[in-house]
Amino acid sequence: MKKKLLIVTRGDAIGGGTEYLITIITMLHNKFNVDIHMTYSKEEIKNHYFKYFDYVTFHQIPIRREINPVADFISISKLMRLMAIEKFDIVHTNTSKGGIVGRVAAGIKKVPFIFHTVHGFAFHEQSSRFSILAYSLIERIAAHFCSYIITVSDFHKEWAVKLKIAKEDKVLSIPNGLDSQRVAATLAREQIRKELCIGSSQIAIFTIGRLAKQKGIEHLLDAIKLLEGEPVKNDYHFYIVGSGELKEHLIRKAKQLSLESKVTFLGHRSDVNNLLHATDIIAIPSLREGLSIALLEAMAAEKAIISTDIGSNLTVIEHGKDALIVKCKDSVGLKVNIRLLIEDVELREKIASEAYKKFNARFTKEIMTQRYCEFYKTKVRLEEKRC
Repeated sequence: MKKKLLIVTRGDAIGGGTEYLITIITMLHNKFNVDIHMTYSKEEIKNHYFKYFDYVTFHQIPIRREINPVADFISISKLMRLMAIEKFDIVHTNTSKGGIVGRVAAGIKKVPFIFHTVHGFAFHEQSSRFSILAYSLIERIAAHFCSYIITVSDFHKEWAVKLKIAKEDKVLSIPNGLDSQRVAATLAREQIRKELCIGSSQIAIFTIGRLAKQKGIEHLLDAIKLLEGEPVKNDYHFYIVGSGELKEHLIRKAKQLSLESKVTFLGHRSDVNNLLHATDIIAIPSLREGLSIALLEAMAAEKAIISTDIGSNLTVIEHGKDALIVKCKDSVGLKVNIRLLIEDVELREKIASEAYKKFNARFTKEIMTQRYCEFYKTKVRLEEKRC
């Protein structure tokens, strides 16, 4: 008899978390006899998943990102009602808020097996001590409702244990993995660069991701302004790809800094694979991440990377070997290291080559899905499909 699984996620934004779930759900469907259900908040998210599969049963359960006792109580109540009707054998929660309300609801309804994936805590390394203590207490309470916690980076496992969110044997690290085909170009590099008006000798620096505060793009703009005031050996241009709540603010800031000649906002693009093929340098100025999909994409595409020293990055890349790493919010450091990559082609090629080697050794989709297969077989005890 098939076991019934519910995946709980906040489900109101498309990003690295949605790509992770697409990979996990596809693996579950292909490998195991399991009836897959999933929550979502917005229709556009459900429609996005429909591009990849039609065998999942969707349930609309709005879950707010911010703390709101009334809204959170309603979300928990709706989840409990759904669980009472469907009688799930397994609940897999995702996102900080989805993890709290989902685990509480599943725990109250006595779902036999509950586990949570940490894509990044509600707090981060720049949070105040009070915020870290308060949110880690909430996580500690939620951890009592589940059997296991999976982190998408080694850093977050170590942090969870250090903060006593759960005992070490209850926390597993399965780093994010990426399908290398995701970055395979469908057009020639010269054609893509021509369409973007990138000169043949111009160095193109791309930042790709959701335009949100946690991505640190404001500090990148400050770095570009500092760079503009210096003589740089090669011509260069920055491209910011993505959409999000800070889009208009960032465009205004770029105008205020008079960066129109050096920065182009490309908005949301569905051809990130081709954009990666066109670029020379990937800048990732994030303030916090679970394990950055943008970072893995850059590694898989064999591109020179400059990134920040957040904990999850430091468990993936090494300064001077497969990336250049600067402190968070350090616009001067960003400027210095971006200039170094713009002017030194040998360094760009060395870093890109080493990043690509590490990606293939540690961060492919195949490696991640194999580790999840083992988890579902040994811990969740799902029955494998017979050929």
